[in-house]
Amino acid sequence: MEGLQQAASSVERLRQFMIRLSEVKGTEKKADAKIVVRVKKAEEDFDAGMSDDLNTAQALAAVFELVRDMNIAMESGKLSATDANVVRKAMLGFDEIFAVLKDDDAERLRALGFATESSGPSDEEINALVAKRVAAKKNKNFAESDRIRDELAAHGIILEDTREGVRWKRK
Repeated sequence: MEGLQQAASSVERLRQFMIRLSEVKGTEKKADAKIVVRVKKAEEDFDAGMSDDLNTAQALAAVFELVRDMNIAMESGKLSATDANVVRKAMLGFDEIFAVLKDDDAERLRALGFATESSGPSDEEINALVAKRVAAKKNKNFAESDRIRDELAAHGIILEDTREGVRWKRK
């Protein structure tokens, strides 16, 4: 169980990192050469790991080292929006192998027969409820907005209101 919890934590860390990348603002037209070199190194290290008898531990180490370095760059204000796009592209390339960045876990479990419909709403149903909640708030129907939030919370769905919109995740 501990290994599964660590894996779930790692996946969540990657998903949160992608959200943070999408929030980097700026109008720079050219990526920082140091960022480009760092991303290229991560891609090469990832490919080397996968080419070494599918050494996924080595490949994942390259991904998480890049995440660490880019988190540091974001915290210090040294990552531009253009740089973030370079990093995002690399992360999506890594995800072509591991397919963990999109939060469609519940749907995958249902498809594999490990979850039932009673285990909660699908991602599409959650997105529809979130859209209804946003509309209710916009129309100042706070009772309806609160009801929808409570309904989602009852299914273990956590909502986070941000400047960019509403994010949700399963507990």
